[in-house]
Amino acid sequence: MTFELVELTVDDGIATLRLNRPEKRNAMNDDMRSEFIEALEMITADKSIRALVLTGNGKGFCAGGDIAGMEKRMKAPAGEVAYNGWHRQQRVHHAVSLLHTMPKPVIAAVNGPASGLGADTALACDFIIASDAANFTWSYINRGIIPDGGGMYFLPRRVGLVKAKELIFSGRKVDLEEAAQIGIVDRVTKAESLVSDAQAWAKEMSKGSATALALGKTNLNQTFETTAAQIFAQGSQAQGICYTSTEHRESVMAFLEKAAAAKLAEAQAQGEKLSGTTVKLSQKAGVDGRLFGSVTNFDIAEELNKAGYPVAKGQVRMPTGPIKVVGDSTVSVALHTDVVVDITVAVYGETA
Repeated sequence: MTFELVELTVDDGIATLRLNRPEKRNAMNDDMRSEFIEALEMITADKSIRALVLTGNGKGFCAGGDIAGMEKRMKAPAGEVAYNGWHRQQRVHHAVSLLHTMPKPVIAAVNGPASGLGADTALACDFIIASDAANFTWSYINRGIIPDGGGMYFLPRRVGLVKAKELIFSGRKVDLEEAAQIGIVDRVTKAESLVSDAQAWAKEMSKGSATALALGKTNLNQTFETTAAQIFAQGSQAQGICYTSTEHRESVMAFLEKAAAAKLAEAQAQGEKLSGTTVKLSQKAGVDGRLFGSVTNFDIAEELNKAGYPVAKGQVRMPTGPIKVVGDSTVSVALHTDVVVDITVAVYGETA
């Protein structure tokens, strides 16, 4: 798919989408919005893409809605103004929703001024990284309108209700330092490394299970609107899906295999030390060498533990049963299903 007003590239599973009207500071018009939506839908549907970085070409991230569109609305017949505005809002909200609900991490790399709809668009992303050229303005009030790109929803969640009201009511500019202090921006970096830093962050955020990321993001996005019980219920459903995912099975199997390999290596190391060991035990015996009682696997395990070998009695194998006479006997110690070593048990008789 070839676009003109946005640029889409994919490298190593990370999509980078650039708004491409630099001569207009990437102001969003209807044609650009159509391409933007189409690109977002493609990214959402492509399972090979693990994360998205959104940025702008030129000196601006996005200057908001194109003023030409506002002029067009002003010239429309009075009976069409409301419907035209409603239709535009549907498209705006569709684009914002695609960013907000995309089942993979989305990072806004703000390379310059983000104004009005541009600021809202950045807020719709999961994370915001900005260069020293960035600033933010919710300037809708200066046009006699309210934020219509999600700012009324996202901004209070970023900075709190009172600060959101202050920024929206005043329409003032928020410089980078303040934006970082109040939580609009998550990370700050240099302009020359902005996109590469965002892409590296995207890789970091998307290296886990795609299934778990998608379901986790969906639940987290609803945290402030739903009760704890609802989040728990949705979490249970999501976890059930995760349990059946290929990623979960492969990761658990890899963990178990690693744990099993570690246990085997530990048993082999212990076996090398234990093999050929002689355990000495004394027990009362008659003149004929018969023991008054017997030496059991419990006795042998106890002596091995005293010598620094953590062995349970069930690991000591005595195929001919307990030892009932003085002398040397060979018994086996099963340290692992694949590691069985022989030791010598020397029983000395004590005459009564």
